[in-house]
Amino acid sequence: MEFKQSLAQRIIIAFALMSALVAGSFAIGIISTVHLVEEKLISAGLGGDLNRLMLMDSVSDWSHRPKPDQLFYFS
Repeated sequence: MEFKQSLAQRIIIAFALMSALVAGSFAIGIISTVHLVEEKLISAGLGGDLNRLMLMDSVSDWSHRPKPDQLFYFS
């Protein structure tokens, strides 16, 4: 005796699987985009700092002296 699922059950299973597939692909896309943008921003920021340090003439110029109106952010 062969067991056959009803049409309603097959539609529900197909809907659940497609929803999981779409949600998974969106999640992977968002995570990869965040990692890519984060890597580019960090490398650009560090590259700018390195370039600034390399252009300084003496080691005493390397110490950071904050400007009076500079804001500091802590996380």
